[in-house]
Amino acid sequence: MALLLVLAAAGSWAIGNVCTRIAQPDDGFRLTIWSCLIPPVPLFLLSIAAEGADRGLTAIADADITTWLALGYVVVFATILALGVWSMLLGRYPAHKVVPFALLIPVVGIPTGWLVEGDVITLPMLAGALVVLAGLYFVTIRARVDQTAKREPAEATPSR
Repeated sequence: MALLLVLAAAGSWAIGNVCTRIAQPDDGFRLTIWSCLIPPVPLFLLSIAAEGADRGLTAIADADITTWLALGYVVVFATILALGVWSMLLGRYPAHKVVPFALLIPVVGIPTGWLVEGDVITLPMLAGALVVLAGLYFVTIRARVDQTAKREPAEATPSR
């Protein structure tokens, strides 16, 4: 079941990226805000169906300041700001230039976990982050080199 959920999440992310790319929004933040208005209702109903209304109400009643601050962070930074920038980039640039930067999400998560939660950063985590950064570097540099190589023959031909 866990594998199916991960695959469904990846598929959902891909579909969302394709829809955003097709929409080519003028304002990625506006698209993000409007798209955030839809999911709460079905997710709320799904939560009630799966867990019962009492559990949700108890969770809200028992929430402390840390819970509300975490929710605020997820809403403002992880959703509106991050997805707004992401939507803006997908609207302005080809997907193959934007999507590789999604690999930075876990790399940014490592120091964030260390700063916020005091997580221990291990050597395998650093090695993985370095592999991701190296891969991203080579992918972006390769794209620039390929673009330059395509332009050079056209620039090298004499004009009459």
